[in-house]
Amino acid sequence: MYKHILVPVDGSDISKHIFDQAVEIGQYLNIDKMTLLYVYEEHVISTPDHGVIYDVNRRDLSMESAKKKLEELKATTKADFTIETVVVEGDPRSLIGEKYPEDEGVDLIVMGATGKGNLERLLLGSVAQHVAKHAEVDTFLVR
Repeated sequence: MYKHILVPVDGSDISKHIFDQAVEIGQYLNIDKMTLLYVYEEHVISTPDHGVIYDVNRRDLSMESAKKKLEELKATTKADFTIETVVVEGDPRSLIGEKYPEDEGVDLIVMGATGKGNLERLLLGSVAQHVAKHAEVDTFLVR
């Protein structure tokens, strides 16, 4: 039934719990592959006087740090299936809910019901809510 689980994590404190739950689900379902995904979303600053500010070094350091954290998370388990770590840049809502599952043959998304913080959710909307509503594959939300 399910062979490839996508597990998006955002570096929040709940990420380890989400990963552990996803591994349990994966073992129970006897999956072949799990993908741990971190989506880096750049927040570009623009001002009328100075134009657009985009810090490429900050982006590169953040993405490198995320890759290291995913590898550390992966090392905490001895799963019976392949675990791939992926760090990409873009809009988390569309990448997690639509593009990545379609492009990579994902059968199930296992993700946290909440992420980095209440303020971000109020300003930007909930990624989990968007994914649960728009994903073409089954979505399992972990609390």
